Amino acid sequence: KRKLQVPRILLLIETSRIYGRQLVEGIGRYSREHGPWSFHFEERGVHELSVRQLSRLNVDGVISRLRDPGSARKLQATGLPFVELHGNPKTCKTHVTVDEDAVAHMAAEHLLDCGLKNLGFFSRRNEWWLQIRRKAFVDHLERLGHPCSTYAAPAKAALGAGDQSTLQPDLVKWLQSLPKPAGILCATDLEALTLLETCRQTGIAIPDQIAILGVDNDSVICSVAWPRLSSIDLDAQRVGYESAALL
Repeated sequence: KRKLQVPRILLLIETSRIYGRQLVEGIGRYSREHGPWSFHFEERGVHELSVRQLSRLNVDGVISRLRDPGSARKLQATGLPFVELHGNPKTCKTHVTVDEDAVAHMAAEHLLDCGLKNLGFFSRRNEWWLQIRRKAFVDHLERLGHPCSTYAAPAKAALGAGDQSTLQPDLVKWLQSLPKPAGILCATDLEALTLLETCRQTGIAIPDQIAILGVDNDSVICSVAWPRLSSIDLDAQRVGYESAALL
């Protein structure tokens, strides 16, 4: 009898956020339809992923979402088949990510359909993927003939993902300088939550003076947003599914 060879796949994907969990769901759906696959998988936070365990694991392939470029290089050096879901596509060929041009188009269409002509982009960080998202939104609006104001946090004040400080003078000044009513695309739902709180504390009416749009459609974050937060769903399940197909 032929022995069924079941590929053993290591998943280096965070589970602390809905995007990562939906990636895993998409990978699982591919396995059910085309597998079976056997998975080595542990619950981890965004900054808890490590390739150190590879030396003691007997795996046939890896799907990763590594924020540390050094870890990504170590993974590549193993020679294992792998697909990366966070690394810069310019340096990682086996890469699956969302279509930022489509995100920009959906965001612009939504805000313009709301009758908003004064538009902006908000993010307190400057990671490579945020730069791509911001540029796609600004470029798309320019093609439509609409200028876009962008918030750039001072280098010394660039915040990490866990820093939820809101009343920064430069941010308040930027919000107050925007012609009203204005529509702002936030890089993520977490950033949108911060912007909502800043507007609330400075007396800027939402959505009458500033309308805010998030990205990720994270149900947990959106559930605590007031007023209710509109958000773009990145379809992370499909990203996970396509990464498994590529692997």
